[in-house]
Amino acid sequence: MLELFRQPDPDPILTLDELEVMRASMVEKRTLLAKALGEATGSKEFDYLAGQSGMFSLLKLSHAEIDAARLQHGVYIVHDGRINIAGLPLARIPYFVNAVLAIQRPRYRGKSIGCGGGTGCS
Repeated sequence: MLELFRQPDPDPILTLDELEVMRASMVEKRTLLAKALGEATGSKEFDYLAGQSGMFSLLKLSHAEIDAARLQHGVYIVHDGRINIAGLPLARIPYFVNAVLAIQRPRYRGKSIGCGGGTGCS
């Protein structure tokens, strides 16, 4: 069993390449999400998303809005507003944005967005 721990590390170049692909994917998702929310709302309220880093972001939503996202739209957001950027497929960004618009403020209701471009968008 100790032999498992003595195995050589994986090729670091491959690992760095994989990390770069994931990093670039999250930057693209954040950029598209911030752009789509900004275009749909006509505000800069969500611009902060594009400048963040990491696998998660926090949305400024109330507990009631978060519950509505889950119950009415099947969108899971942790009660502190945390969303999983890494797990959000590019093709699902329009659905996610429309769900946020539907549950947020009345001024956004009835608005709908497209994908906003990017790879993986249809």
